[in-house]
Parts: sequence; structure tokens; C-alpha cells
Amino acid sequence: EDDDDDDDEGASSQVCDSLQDLKRCVQSIVESGEQPQSYRFALFTDAPWKALTKPRTGPQSMDTGDADEGGMGEDAPPEPLLFTGNPLSLQVFPESLALTMIIGGSVALGGASENVRLKASQIDLQGIVVGRLPIFGSPRGSDDEEEDMEDEEGPRNERLQMYSKTFGLVDRYFLGEAVRDCLLTHEPKVSETGVERGSAKSVAEQIWSIRQLILAVEDSTDPAESAGGATSPSAGLEFVLVEVILSLIVQASRQSDFLGLTYLSRVLLELMKLEPAAVTAATVHAVSTLVEDYMPALVPTARYNLSQWFAFHLIHSNYQWPEGYWKHWEPHVLSGWDNSRGAFVKDALAIMTENLSDPANDLLPHLPNSLATTMAPEETKESPSQINALIQDLDRRVWDMSEDPSTMLPHMVGSEIEESTASDIQAEENERYRIFWRTRVVIRALLSSMLREREVLRSSILTAGEQNNDEGMMDQDNTRNSVDTVPQLMDVIRRYRPLIEGVNAKDTETLNGGDATQISLDRESVVLDQISDCCSYARTLFSTVVKIFIDENLISPLGLLRWCVGGGLEETKNMTTLRWWEFAESALSTGGRRLLGGATGSGNTAMDTDDDTNGKSLNLRNVEAFINFVAPMLKSTVERVNTMVLVTQSEGHPKKLAPRDVVAIEGCKTLVRASREMLFSSCSLRDMEEALEAYKASEITGPNLANLCTSSD
Repeated sequence: EDDDDDDDEGASSQVCDSLQDLKRCVQSIVESGEQPQSYRFALFTDAPWKALTKPRTGPQSMDTGDADEGGMGEDAPPEPLLFTGNPLSLQVFPESLALTMIIGGSVALGGASENVRLKASQIDLQGIVVGRLPIFGSPRGSDDEEEDMEDEEGPRNERLQMYSKTFGLVDRYFLGEAVRDCLLTHEPKVSETGVERGSAKSVAEQIWSIRQLILAVEDSTDPAESAGGATSPSAGLEFVLVEVILSLIVQASRQSDFLGLTYLSRVLLELMKLEPAAVTAATVHAVSTLVEDYMPALVPTARYNLSQWFAFHLIHSNYQWPEGYWKHWEPHVLSGWDNSRGAFVKDALAIMTENLSDPANDLLPHLPNSLATTMAPEETKESPSQINALIQDLDRRVWDMSEDPSTMLPHMVGSEIEESTASDIQAEENERYRIFWRTRVVIRALLSSMLREREVLRSSILTAGEQNNDEGMMDQDNTRNSVDTVPQLMDVIRRYRPLIEGVNAKDTETLNGGDATQISLDRESVVLDQISDCCSYARTLFSTVVKIFIDENLISPLGLLRWCVGGGLEETKNMTTLRWWEFAESALSTGGRRLLGGATGSGNTAMDTDDDTNGKSLNLRNVEAFINFVAPMLKSTVERVNTMVLVTQSEGHPKKLAPRDVVAIEGCKTLVRASREMLFSSCSLRDMEEALEAYKASEITGPNLANLCTSSD
């Protein structure tokens, strides 16, 4: 009912990018007619442009040089630069060569013939255009007296009130730009000699020095101004800083080095150390607002970025966080992965569990007891008795006895073992497991060390949760095995590869005459299922083990991609915790490198000039080969995701996406963007225009992939 009254406020509080924000600022300045003195951002009334002047215009005598009336005499004061209100026209063609290139036009170089033209193919907007997340709401207008009265009735944060009342839209925009400038210009670098230049602490100090650009509130006479109290000139500035940094954290990309998540997390941590009372309180308030108001609207990648930052913050602040928030979040966490607020907390807990040697004693004492069960890995499903006995026997022969694989293979492919497990195999509901049962048993046995680590972690967390109030708990030794099992597993996989290949061939004998590609994909799906069962409790471990199998050619990039969206990760929990799109990106990258034989991105100048008979450089041919490679994989992924969404809609939710579908759709978008970046990273600047034309004519452009969805609707 108040929507009409709050149109302007709603516009300024929208999630938008910096160019939209700049447009709103300019509109606000022009339409309101406010003078620079009404802003708290000091540079509007300070150097350098405060001293800018222009000469007074008017006719002068050609003979004497004296100014006529209205002209400029020697003693006449200069006029200040003023905005006349008239729009400024920019001639694009052909006067502005830069603007012509930006919008895709080609320009002739000075003195060059018409056949020699320069064209900008891609414009990198990193650091120029970024998103804004208005965590603390929009600036207050003059018509908010009723809201102010309501705020005064209950408890309030005086510094937040100061920020809301005195920092307008223009102030917030320019202060946000100043924060980003500090982050970019003072980012620590490592020189060629290995010397680090700058630090996160120095960046935090530079950012906090922005308070010198804040003018005091004119009607404030409180002596607390000089003491840094709620009415000091910089009171409320911390909310600008926290809002800008958290907005950048949400947008951080693993494909880009621009303002990485770890760097931003370190700077925010140093700001808390520099001004613990102000910045810490603002950060806690920001997290509370994000969880309650924004979390359901954030895409999975943005939400996971916040989880990573939150885990980083807790680890480096000795897990200090208000207890009331944990209790408030507890119902969301216990409701499962379909709840976005709970998924945020569960992701943060999973990251900390994965990176701590003893999460039971380091982390659990700071959490409610009921959250311990959410941190513990789920109990693995037991195999049938005969199959389980076979797995245990192979486990002993591999890990305890280091038996030669050549002596184990005849036993695994013999008829005796097939007869002893026949009843269990026939009772298996999964058809692929019935066919590739030997492959499943061998992979499970080779990964048994990971299962043991999983059970140790599960037992330690559950035991610590039950005894969280017991003083003797701290005397328990719940630390994980100090031996790194990943290098051991790598050696085991390499040594027992002939055993894996042998049982694969035996399992495939029953499928003579079938599609070889589909048979291979089904077998790889069984392998990935076993890796997921044993290692998915720790995502980094799962990713590492998958990479080991890919490097050993036991899993193909296509098999991994099909598994991500074709069966193994269809549940919301699996798609969310393992972030399937990252594995899909890895599959495309690995397949592309193998396809091009390591030539992609090598930077070899000979490649740029080696033309074939058709006049195509090697780089351009690589681009076309990569397009042909990824096209069927991307099309298959988009079609699969579209099918998942259609199934959900047919089950009675035609207008609402299920959480699993949101994860699938956003992951698909990320995968398409990543494939495009991989495509152009292999192309030289000389071939960029032709590469763009090849991309536009391909099946992997946005419109063509979108048509796959509409055609199945």
C-alpha cells in the first residue's frame, strides 16, 4: 500500500551495477538542485576542482586589447565553472574513435588506407562495472519522519542511524568508489624477486583513512565528535566499507584474479583489527541482514562465496560469533539443503570441518550441540553381505599386504567369485551396478582408506557433540590421522590400474554389440558413484580423487560431465555441496588441453604465424576445434538441465523452481560462461575478430543454447 510513496527509495535500494548507480546519482543531483554543500563527501567542496575557473567571455578591442563592457579586464575576477543544464552531445562516428571501437565499429588509423582498420573485440570491464548490494538499505529522504519515530521506540544502533540519516545516495556512491580504488591500487603484489609489496593491513589502513573525506554534520555540536563517538564526522562510515567489501565478495569469481575472495576477506579482517568496535559490529549486522533478507535471492555461487568468507572469518577470529545467531540459524540448518539460509551455514561449517585437523575440539565447543550432527559425514550404506566380504578381502590384500595386481586379477575375473556373489548381484536394483559389479567392488576396495577416515571423522564429531558439556572431553584425542592418504591413494591407483582395466573388460563382455561410448559412460558413472560415496564428505578430497582418476584416463571428461547432470548429482544436497559446475568446467578444460595437445595458451609466437592452406592460423584452428569439442557437451548439459526443470513443473510446481533446479540452472550459466572464456583464451589478438565470427556461427552461443530449452518446453 506504500509502494507509490517509496518508488524513489526502492529505486536506490535495488541491486544494481556501478553504472546504474552513477546514473541515479547524476539524476539526483540534477533533479533535486542540491548544492555541493549538502553532501558529506568532502571532494565536492574541496580541491582540485574547487579552484577551476574559466575566463570571462566578451568582445575585445583588436587595437588596444582592452575589454569592452562585459568582457575580461585585467582586474576582473574569473568566473567559476558552472553546469549550464544543456546536454552534451558525443559524436561517435567518426569523430570519437574510442567510442566507435567500444561499440564494435572499426576505425582507420591515421594516415592508413581504408583497408587497414583497427577494431576492439572485447572490452574488459573488471574494476569499472561492479554490482552493488544495498545491505543496509537506501538513503532516507525528508519524508521519513514516521519511520524515524518508529525506530526511536525500540533499541537502535546509533552509528547505523547516523549512517542512514546523513549519508545520501551521492555520498554512498562516491565513498564506495573510493573504497574500490583503494582495494585496486594498494593490492599487495609479489615482485619478480619474490618480495611482497604491500599487505592487507596497509590496504585496510588506506581504506580507513577515507574518513578524512567525511565532513562533520553541520548541526552537530556534541563533544563526542572529537572522540570518535556516534556523532563524529566518520560515524557510520564502517557501514559503507563493510557493504562495499561484502558486495565484492559476493561477486568474486574463481576464473578471475580481480579482487579475489581471499584478498577481500583478509582486508575485512584487518579492518576489524584496526577498528574492532565499529567494523565488527557493522559486519555482524551485515551478516544478519544478508541471511534474513538476501540469502533466498542469491544464486548458489554468490551464497557459497559468503560461506567461504564466513568460514575464513571464524577461523581467524577464534570462532567468535554471537551465540544468539547460532541459535537463531539452528532451525534453518536442521531443515536441510533446500533451505538457502541453512545451506549458507552448512557450507561454512563444512569448509571449516574440512580445513581443521581436529574440528571436534576446535569448532564444536563454540556451536550448539544440535549442529554437531550436521557437521558429521553421513553414514555410508552397507553393501550386501557377500559383496561386502569381497570388498574387505580386497581391502586387506591391497592396503595391508600390497599384493601384486597380476595375482589378484585371475581371482576377480574367475567363475568361482561370480558364483559366490550371484545372489547379491541379482538383488541389486541399479542395473549399472549389476553389470559393472566387479568394477564397483575394486574401486570401493581401493578407496577404503578414505572410508576409514570418513568414519573416524564422523565418530569424533558425534562423540564430541554428545560430551560437549563434559570437562573430560578436551582430554580425548580426536585428531585425524596425520598420514596424508591422498599420495598413498595416488600410488595405489597407479599400481592397480591393470586390475581396474581387467575387471572393466570382463564386465563389458556381457554387453557385446552395444554402443561402446554409452558402455564407457555407464562404467565411468559407476566409478564416480563410488568416489562420491567415499569422498564427498570433503569436497577438496573428492575433487582431488576425481582428478587422479582423470589423469590416469580411468574417467573421461565427457563421462564426468554426463555424471554431473545425468545421475550422480541430481539431489539438491549433492549438487550444492559439490558444486557440479566446477567439475564440469574441469572436464571441459581437461578435454580441451588433451584435444589441442597442450598448445592452448602456450604463447608460442610460431603458432600465431603458422597458417594452413586456407589462411587460418594455428590459434584460429584451435578455436574451431575447441568449439566442435565443447558444443555437444554443452548442448547435452543444457538439455539435461532443461529436462530436470520440466519434470519439476510437471509435478505440480509450474511457476516455482525447486532449489535443485536453481542450482542446476545457475551452474549451467556458469559453465557456459567458463567455456567461452576458455575459448578466447586460446586465441591471439590478431585472430580475435575471426574467432568471434566463428563463435557467433557456432551452436554454443547464448541464443542457440536458449533455443534448446524453448524447443523442449
